[in-house]
Amino acid sequence: MFGGGAHPPNSIERLIKEVRSMDVEGVEKCIEAGVRVNDPINPTGQTVLDLYVIEHAAMIEHALQVTGTPKEATLHFEHLEEAAFKVMKTLVDAGAVLSGSSSMMKRGFKQDGT
Repeated sequence: MFGGGAHPPNSIERLIKEVRSMDVEGVEKCIEAGVRVNDPINPTGQTVLDLYVIEHAAMIEHALQVTGTPKEATLHFEHLEEAAFKVMKTLVDAGAVLSGSSSMMKRGFKQDGT
């Protein structure tokens, strides 16, 4: 097993996990291991770039809830955005595209469609 039951680096499930956590190094490892970035991640045919958009939107919404000084909140937001941009750039550079699906996947939607 990988990392205490984690998915192997060459699985779409692992790429999903890395995109959700905005971990650019994890995304890079998955791509280097041969994960195809445009494989569907659910029955509606959405891709990891669709998932990225949803996770990024949720991250922005979460940033508005950060407590602390305005400067601390802004710095936290800046760090989140930098990580998100790196993930998006890595995915797009690897050829990732949005599915064009008219139904956006909701947070918590599992790969098996439940």
